[in-house]
Amino acid sequence: DLWASVRILFEFDIYGGVTTHLVVRSFRERLKHEFATDAMSLGAEAVLYGVALLTAVREGGKIRALGVSTYFSQLWNVLSVISLAFLIVSFAFRWQVSQRWRALEASEVVILEPSTGSYNVVTDHDWLGETDALIVKFQALTLVLLWIRGFSYMQFFSKKIDDFVATCTLAKSNFIAYCFIMFVIVASFSIGLFVGVGEQEENFNTFGSALLTLFDLLFGNFHAESIELADGLLVSTLIVGVFVLLTFLSMSALLAVVHWASKQVQEGLIKRETDDVDVNLKHRLNMLLVRVLSSKWVFCISRQWIETYIKDKTRSAIEAKQMTDQEMDLMERRELMMAARSSLRNLI
Repeated sequence: DLWASVRILFEFDIYGGVTTHLVVRSFRERLKHEFATDAMSLGAEAVLYGVALLTAVREGGKIRALGVSTYFSQLWNVLSVISLAFLIVSFAFRWQVSQRWRALEASEVVILEPSTGSYNVVTDHDWLGETDALIVKFQALTLVLLWIRGFSYMQFFSKKIDDFVATCTLAKSNFIAYCFIMFVIVASFSIGLFVGVGEQEENFNTFGSALLTLFDLLFGNFHAESIELADGLLVSTLIVGVFVLLTFLSMSALLAVVHWASKQVQEGLIKRETDDVDVNLKHRLNMLLVRVLSSKWVFCISRQWIETYIKDKTRSAIEAKQMTDQEMDLMERRELMMAARSSLRNLI
């Protein structure tokens, strides 16, 4: 019932001696197990996965009603599907933890001391919590996508957010096409590394491992294995150079696509989601407020307040009208006095 990795290293010194190093790492999900903490954590995850299940059923109904092509033509539906996929992966990791790793009690590193011939056992804290870290990462990505999904409601209340959402929606197909182009470029580079140095370097001994290694480096995995080659400096320089070019290419493409889409939106050449009255959240909330205020129960409760409000508004309007009439009389008198003074001046 032990989930562990073992590494044996033989070090040959210049005098012909051999030093043996043995490293054993075992895994578990948390440093401490407390009932209250576990119950709260697992309960919150159960609620999260339950809501995800209901959302999956709802999105499945939308796909069946709209069709696959129409459903995925909307940006928000794509974000919903990706967030559900991340939660499914998170649930798979949690299931693996519950089935395989719950019996582990400790994590240790066993080092063979060559001078004494005995084993030195120390606690290895580096690998503790690795599984929970993966689960939290996928759940964090889901939360980020859901926060972005919140723009689908905020766009009805802000012109700037509406412009931003319309720009992203218009540029969605271009972004997907560029991601596919980037994948082809990285895959081609992986084939080159596999053919060139695959026999010398374990990270590139297959096309799949070369592709995963490059994506690890591209997305900043600082725990990636080092490249141990005779010409490792040349290979590392080549990889860094390609990644720098891809970074500048990505920035240029992103700015170009966003600029083009933003110009199309500002010129009013596309149809916005907020133009549809049936899906406009602000309009639907206004109609809901009207229905609530016009119901007989609300009217019976607030009848006295409404009558007082109407009387106050009517009185204010009458006073404003009377004040306006007085001002008009005063202006007419001033105009008459000015005309009389002008006539007197001309006569003189």
